[in-house]
Amino acid sequence: MQIDIERADNIAIIRWANPPLNALGGALRAALAEALHQQIAADGVRALVLMPRGEDFCAGLADEAGKLTLAVLCSLVEDAPKPVIAALHGVVLGDGLDLALACHYRVAAQGTRIGAPGIRVGLPPRGGATQRLPRLIGAAPALALLLSGTPRAPQMAFLDAPLADDVLAAALTLARDCPGPRPTALRRDGLSDAAAYMAAVAKAHASVAEGPLIAPERIVACVEGAMVLPFETGLAMEQAAYEDSAATPACHALRHLAAAEARAWALPEAAGGQAQTVARVAVLGGTARAGELALSCLDAGCEVVLVELEPEGQAIVLERLLALYDDAVARGTLSAQDRDMRLLRIQPEGSFDDLAEVDLVWEAAPDDPALKQALWAAIGLLARPGAVLLASGDVIAPAILAETTERAADLVGVHIPGPAHTGPLAELRPAPGASADAVATALSVLRRLQRQAVRAAEVPGGLVYHLAEALQRTIEALLVSGHRADDIDLALTDYGFRQAPCAALDMQGLDHVLAHRRAVHGKDAPEIALLDALVDSGLTGRGVGAGLLRWGADGPAGEAPEARALMRAVAEAGAPRAPGVGADLIAPVCAAALANAGAVLIGAGVVARAGDVDVAAVHGLGFPRWRGGPMVAADQRGLVRVQREGALATEGATMSPLFDSCIKNGVALADIEA
Repeated sequence: MQIDIERADNIAIIRWANPPLNALGGALRAALAEALHQQIAADGVRALVLMPRGEDFCAGLADEAGKLTLAVLCSLVEDAPKPVIAALHGVVLGDGLDLALACHYRVAAQGTRIGAPGIRVGLPPRGGATQRLPRLIGAAPALALLLSGTPRAPQMAFLDAPLADDVLAAALTLARDCPGPRPTALRRDGLSDAAAYMAAVAKAHASVAEGPLIAPERIVACVEGAMVLPFETGLAMEQAAYEDSAATPACHALRHLAAAEARAWALPEAAGGQAQTVARVAVLGGTARAGELALSCLDAGCEVVLVELEPEGQAIVLERLLALYDDAVARGTLSAQDRDMRLLRIQPEGSFDDLAEVDLVWEAAPDDPALKQALWAAIGLLARPGAVLLASGDVIAPAILAETTERAADLVGVHIPGPAHTGPLAELRPAPGASADAVATALSVLRRLQRQAVRAAEVPGGLVYHLAEALQRTIEALLVSGHRADDIDLALTDYGFRQAPCAALDMQGLDHVLAHRRAVHGKDAPEIALLDALVDSGLTGRGVGAGLLRWGADGPAGEAPEARALMRAVAEAGAPRAPGVGADLIAPVCAAALANAGAVLIGAGVVARAGDVDVAAVHGLGFPRWRGGPMVAADQRGLVRVQREGALATEGATMSPLFDSCIKNGVALADIEA
């Protein structure tokens, strides 16, 4: 951290740097306060400009440790007897937004984005944003910003000058021309239409009612208070909201998850690596997944070459790509002009010779071992030396492909569970001997594609697949024990899962689920008695109108009677059951099974951190984000209790020794590292 003061005639420019995020930690807050006091007292200083160094004004939240809180610093800025101008650039998030609002005037560089991401970890602002922001821009836009957590361009009502190419010059001009201090607390611009203001508040109250977090409701109440309460009372209300929210289990879980998400990017294989520039990508394979990956790369600004020699495969890729773009246009999420501009960057009939001219090759062929080996032999021969090679899928390990291609240094396995264009998670499995530069480049590409990265487990199928299989086995035991599929779905969606798991299995097709399981495990594929029986009976899911559930034109319509008859038969044949699990324990037992599956992987040394399990479960399985993942959820429920519930998942279930170890030593399961 460093802070210094420059002078431009009678204007003091307070500069600071606190890489990497310019977060306003306790030491920096104290240093800024001291600098403010000095320049306020200095003769010959007419105004002050706050402009940190670096790409961003402030991109992160800091803890509140230190004697001088953010709220006190903001009050010091706002109460300054000399004008204080914020020169905004890059992203202005969280504490940075609070500080900018406390300044008397604001100017911003082109491309500046503002936001309040604290809501993503269950926290309202703590430096007065709920009181100052609506005074400037009104309730509706203020609530949209504070409740979404998504950075966006600042409204003109937020600024005091047009967006500038040279923000420091614009700030100095404003500092010379402004009439004097103008506290935001005294502004009424956004409060002028009381009826519209309160209507926006009422609408927001309705939208956040009965959610799992208290922060959204408290934010709405604070914004309402900005209209009806004295300013200082509103600040006290916001501070109480922050403290109450920070003390909730959901906030703790979300902060754990946010930290785990950040750590998940730190793959040891990328240490010291330098990401290469990726402008041109070749996508190989005649699959729908190839079309989805091509779309993702086009959306990220890359040029894309499609390489597939068979006409049928070419048709599959292009039909999928064009259908996705046409659907986006129909839904209004993409303009026809933008679609057409993106499609100009695609070469639809590329050849293997084109691999010599691309920065990255992304293979997305069917999971056929013979086909993959032939394909990767060609990639190894024809791809440009140094080009990064990505292998998709979770069936064939990158180590096997590396032997075929003889390009282990360039090869990284990247599996996106679910549809490749929407799946939020990417599991990385670098080939043995992959270079740090190749792994760093793969991570950089995934950031551009807005995916969350996590290190794949060195087990068949990877981390998400292992967790999904544990959940499926638990659900099968519950079904065989007499629980209805629709009741299981209701219990897990009430718990917070984003998708009903039995319905999801039916939508995938139970025959496809079984085929994938056998492909992952090979000859060692474990028997799944119920799914085997359903598939053998033709009950494969939504495509045929019945699977675990009955399906109609409007979606699932309760459990399929034919499936229930098979469940009884499978139970009589001795399939694993989950006796002693009442309806109230369905969700806890499933969550315990996931926590146990994660603990087994950590104990085996194939997953480095419990946080990786939580990241994989939230982004790959739809585990409720506000619960933080199964590992931290187990800590919050109590490990002794979870240990008992996990043992109920199936008859003879064995819990990982990590549970006993954590209980004995008073260690949180979510803090365990291999």
